[in-house]
Amino acid sequence: MPGQFIPNQLRHLRTQAGLTQAELAEKISSDASKVDSYEKGEETPSHEAVDFLAEALNTTVDHLVRNGETGRPATAPSGTGSLTANAPQASSRLASSPAKQPDDRRSTPRRDVRASFTDQTITVYQAYSREIADVAVESQTFAAPFKRERMTWIKPSFLWMMYRSGWATKPGQERVLEIQITRDGFEWALAHAALSSHESGTYASQQHWAERKRTTPVRIQWDPDRSALLDPLNRRAIQIGLSGEAVDRYLDQWITKITDITPFAARVHRDVSSGRLDAVREELPVERVYPVPAPLLGLIGASEPQSSESSA
Repeated sequence: MPGQFIPNQLRHLRTQAGLTQAELAEKISSDASKVDSYEKGEETPSHEAVDFLAEALNTTVDHLVRNGETGRPATAPSGTGSLTANAPQASSRLASSPAKQPDDRRSTPRRDVRASFTDQTITVYQAYSREIADVAVESQTFAAPFKRERMTWIKPSFLWMMYRSGWATKPGQERVLEIQITRDGFEWALAHAALSSHESGTYASQQHWAERKRTTPVRIQWDPDRSALLDPLNRRAIQIGLSGEAVDRYLDQWITKITDITPFAARVHRDVSSGRLDAVREELPVERVYPVPAPLLGLIGASEPQSSESSA
């Protein structure tokens, strides 16, 4: 990690974003005690953890570390946590993340559930350590050392999974699993979900969102989808966090097949690195806009469907 992590800066950016420690923890697939430890300076996050924190806070790693020469953050955070025009670009892969610039005139990014699916199942992805992945493939569900009591995030976007796992190179994410689950289970998750953060366009009030969040076991996040180069696209990909009853249903009822696709991910990565993008486009999983039932669109903050999407 370039520079020294700044605990107070993390607390400042989190409160500026209107997030509790628990809400930030959800966004990085961790727990509130870990975030609290980071903010108190009791524990220094790993390079990967700082990467995830910066992404969750819509900022860059430069805002969370102290420059060794000046003793100040490498880049002063703006009011929205976006990257300033003269900020260093090389210290993090997040430097290319979509920063909100004052002159950005792009339309609001669409929020569609894009996935590979059949009449009965939908494909999601997760990345784990070898120990967890081996057991999952062998038993065709998740078992110890997987922990049911922790929230687990499923991602329908293959390239977003590659972005999050660094093409299966990040510690604890060296094995990529393709998991087919029932569409009934997937839609149950959407029906019992709340967004991780309050949005006035989705909820009637802050109180309504808080109550919805308190009484549901599933969390929804919308993050920039990714190209084969892992650059951000002007559309959002859904991430679905399962806890409590949802985890039990996922493990015991919804999963129909688990496949280790780490070799496939490595091959795609090699083709991307070699500039063989035509080959990459041919081999990537075909992901279409999933027909989310109309009553669920508002619950998860998704975009209204467009007529042309049925063939996307």
